[in-house]
Amino acid sequence: MTDDQKESLTLLDSRSLKTGLRYCFAGTLLVVCGLLIIKTAWVSDDSFISFRSIVNFINGDGITWNAGQRIQAFTHPSWFFLLSGFYAITGEIYYTTIYVSIFLTVSALAILALTSHRSGSLTTLLLAGALLLLSNAFIDYATSGLENPLSYFLLACLMYMALCRPTDVPTNLSIIYLLMAVTFLNRMDYALLLLPLALLLLFNHGRMAMPGIVMAFSLVIAWFGFATIYFGAPLPNPFYGKLASGFPAHEYFERGLNYYQVQWLKDPITLILLGGGMVLAWSGNRYTKALCIGLVLYQLYLLRIGGDFMQGRFFAVPVFIATGLIGQRKIPVHWAAFISLILFVTNLSQSPISKEVRYHNKKFVKGVADERGYYFQQYGLVSERRRWPKIVVRSEEDYSEFIYRCGGAGRRSLMMPKNIYVIDYCGLADPLLARTPPKHRRYWRVGHLERKVPTNYGQSLIEKENLLTDPALMPLFDDIQVITQAPLFSEGRFKAIKRLNTNNYPEIESEKYTDPDLKLPESTSIRRVSLDRLSGKKTPLGHDWNAPGNIRFKNILEATSPKRIVAGNLNIALDHNDVYRLSLFQENVINFQTVLSNPERANTSKGLVHYSLSSKQNNGAPFSFDKIRIEAVRGDKRYSVGHILLSNDD
Repeated sequence: MTDDQKESLTLLDSRSLKTGLRYCFAGTLLVVCGLLIIKTAWVSDDSFISFRSIVNFINGDGITWNAGQRIQAFTHPSWFFLLSGFYAITGEIYYTTIYVSIFLTVSALAILALTSHRSGSLTTLLLAGALLLLSNAFIDYATSGLENPLSYFLLACLMYMALCRPTDVPTNLSIIYLLMAVTFLNRMDYALLLLPLALLLLFNHGRMAMPGIVMAFSLVIAWFGFATIYFGAPLPNPFYGKLASGFPAHEYFERGLNYYQVQWLKDPITLILLGGGMVLAWSGNRYTKALCIGLVLYQLYLLRIGGDFMQGRFFAVPVFIATGLIGQRKIPVHWAAFISLILFVTNLSQSPISKEVRYHNKKFVKGVADERGYYFQQYGLVSERRRWPKIVVRSEEDYSEFIYRCGGAGRRSLMMPKNIYVIDYCGLADPLLARTPPKHRRYWRVGHLERKVPTNYGQSLIEKENLLTDPALMPLFDDIQVITQAPLFSEGRFKAIKRLNTNNYPEIESEKYTDPDLKLPESTSIRRVSLDRLSGKKTPLGHDWNAPGNIRFKNILEATSPKRIVAGNLNIALDHNDVYRLSLFQENVINFQTVLSNPERANTSKGLVHYSLSSKQNNGAPFSFDKIRIEAVRGDKRYSVGHILLSNDD
């Protein structure tokens, strides 16, 4: 054997040894990651909102939160249907969610390693991966019951296809766009992460990209179409709750900065990896640059929406992508190892590795919570004090009670007795409250925009009758009841869906709901009678307010007719020393409203007085209505109606 051949064999053996060591390190890292995730595995309270919908769905109550009311309370259709499928097989939600999450996260890291091995530097990726295990954001949300594990997996597959496979092959291109669509449906704000890469591929491949784009758009449009038909709205209910906030942009920006500050204080390695990944990606090829731009757009988006109330949640996926981008660069091993060692040692004390099984932290910093620290003792996989709630399978039996919940709504609703209707006053799982403005408190908290519950809302839901006292919300309530509870293709439902999505409703008196100092009564008495009962007689002036035949009421009286009435004049007998608000409704929409107080020339100082209304007070048009509401605004709490007479005389 020649000296050259011996040297070649020695070089080959050296390379094989290095490759073997890298593979061994990669395998060890994956095992350590799996063990670390098991040690820290938990589920968050927000995940219980999805769990409740999954349990209802698989047990035959449809995709609902309160059984019988179709609503998309979750924001991650892809994760929802994946978990639903596994829950249908296992019949158990807690362990199922955790083990599926662990599998997806470890698989995502393995795919990331394969991607770096084929198109970058596996050594660099392994060093960055070791630092990733110190990231509270990444490890905490590797379980949690939220959509992050599936996002890790989908984005790892996407990076592999974009960076390791030829993108000028139509099949590969179609797979990439389909992965983008499923990722988007896993969390829709990931569109910002994906958009630059999607546009780059379109620019590079033109018509070749069109079949994949068409398939991706078809999948997304199919979901939006289904959601619109099934839930009555294309987007998740929490989106509408956040859209109607009314808070100025600078307050969101202030909370977004706070979110970054808390992250730097509590979990700096996450931001270091994120920043390093973006810097290195920008000096890479056009695909890594596109992913870098997506990360930048997403960080700006986080600032604009005020971050989140969960520490690290919205940094978990970006830091995973950034770690993959670091693995695309071949950095001198001695420099990479030195930097990694310094960062590892300086960040170890704050990492998940150093946190004990009894770890708990219920402190809020600038409105941001360590969510795993808050719930780990209750829902941690290895917690000695774990208290997993007993799940109550919902049914269509009638509700007889209602309760209000916001924080902790998920767990409590999942274990609530069947007859209790849960009203989420933060609007995340309530379609009407999501469309009312939240209280405008100075120190409001992101993700917990508390609403005032409209008067008689709970009673209306239980009794399935519109008992609301706010006229602006009455038609909205009616449409939501039809959309969420009536058969899918029932008459009038699609008209209601159109009105809901075009916001074709009276304007809400915003201050009544936004001012935290103004109190709404929880319930108000409404007495309902047939209009015929009051229109067949005439009570004389001065007639005693409580005389036989008069209709007495506490707060509101509604006189209803089964059909629409058109009248040019109304004459109403009411007690003389009170102030009333008179409203004429047609299908729960106000056509006319006025205030009635003691009229001039009443010719009496006691008992009932007569109020006359003519079409002149309605811009010359006759009154058209099917319900008359008389609301006591001010008085001695002794309210009654003697008659309501209708005529068409000039």
